[in-house]
Amino acid sequence: MNLNESEFEEELRTLRPRPASSALESRIAAALGSTAPHPHTGGLRVRPKHVLADFWSALGWAGAGAALAIAVIALVHALELPAAHRIAPPDATANAPALDSFKHTEESAELIGAADEGLILETNEEPVRQVRYNSLERHVWINAMTGARMEIEIPREDVRFMPVVLQ
Repeated sequence: MNLNESEFEEELRTLRPRPASSALESRIAAALGSTAPHPHTGGLRVRPKHVLADFWSALGWAGAGAALAIAVIALVHALELPAAHRIAPPDATANAPALDSFKHTEESAELIGAADEGLILETNEEPVRQVRYNSLERHVWINAMTGARMEIEIPREDVRFMPVVLQ
């Protein structure tokens, strides 16, 4: 049976759940500790909730959490180093070695790879072969006073056009 959506929804709205059997109600009542039915709760007697006891329990947990937080904060402050033992932040201008004290000591270039990219024909020129070279340059500076070593690696890519003689 093909019903459009609104008819199907109307049919669903008319459906009601089946009432619970008396055996199920008696088992639930026995599990809750009550055997007499109550008219306002669907036949089951519900125990009254102890609102005051729940309030004191929640208040106790909140107090315990606050006491723990205060204890952790006090412990952290107690473990902090005294001012005499603290390390002062470095002053960049006072302790930094001068750039003049670094001497360029080493330079090298390493060819990593070369790729032939074929012939290129330009309109008013002779044909050329395009070759791409990948290399890595290294520069090293050393500070003689402190022994500090500064090394920089620079990747490099060169494209060269080499003339081709056609016979």
